[in-house]
Amino acid sequence: MPLLPLHSTIRSHPLSATERVVANFTDYQEIALAMLSSDVAIVLARLRGEWGAVGKIVCFPGVNATVFSMSRDSDFHLNHNAYNSIMISSIATGFGVIFNGWYILRYQWANLHTCQYRARDLYGSYLAFSICARLPLFFAIITSSALVAAIASIMLDIWPTLVFVPCTIFAVIFVGQYVAFYGYSIFTITSDFYSVLQ
Repeated sequence: MPLLPLHSTIRSHPLSATERVVANFTDYQEIALAMLSSDVAIVLARLRGEWGAVGKIVCFPGVNATVFSMSRDSDFHLNHNAYNSIMISSIATGFGVIFNGWYILRYQWANLHTCQYRARDLYGSYLAFSICARLPLFFAIITSSALVAAIASIMLDIWPTLVFVPCTIFAVIFVGQYVAFYGYSIFTITSDFYSVLQ
C-alpha cells in the first residue's frame, strides 16, 4: 500500500517566477496544479460566474455614462476631464463587452474537455488563458474607475469640499491598510533577524 495518496495536487516542478506573478492575479495556480478534472471544473465554474457578473457590471454603467455625456439638456456641465473620463469608460466598456462575449461564447456552453482543449496554449499550459480570462474584469475596473473619475470631476466643479474630504478619507483608509501590513511585516522580520543575531 503506498504511503502517499495517488491523486496528489503537488506538481513535480514548482511554478516559475513568471507563473507566480501571473498566479497572483489570476486562477493560474489552481489550473496548473489541478490533477483531477473536477479541480479544473471548479475553476471554470468560478470563471463562468465571473464573466456573467462582469457582463452585467461593464455594460450598463458605460452605456449610461456615454448617453449621459451626449445629452444636450444635462443638468451638469461636463468639463474636459469629465469628457475624457467618459471616453475612456466607453472604450473600456466596448472592449469589455467584446472580450466578455468572446469568453462566454467560447466557454459557457462547452463541456469540460472542450474547455480544457481550448484553454491550453502552444506549450500545453494554461498561462495565456489565465491572463486573457481576466481581461473582462480588467476592463470592468477601468470602466468603473473612469466613471468615478468623471463623476468626481463633475462634482469637483460644483462642490469641491464634498469631493476632497471623502476621497482623502478613503485614500488614507485604503493605503493605510497596506502601510500597516508591510510596516508590521518589516518590523517582525527585523526583530526576528536581531533576535537570531543575539
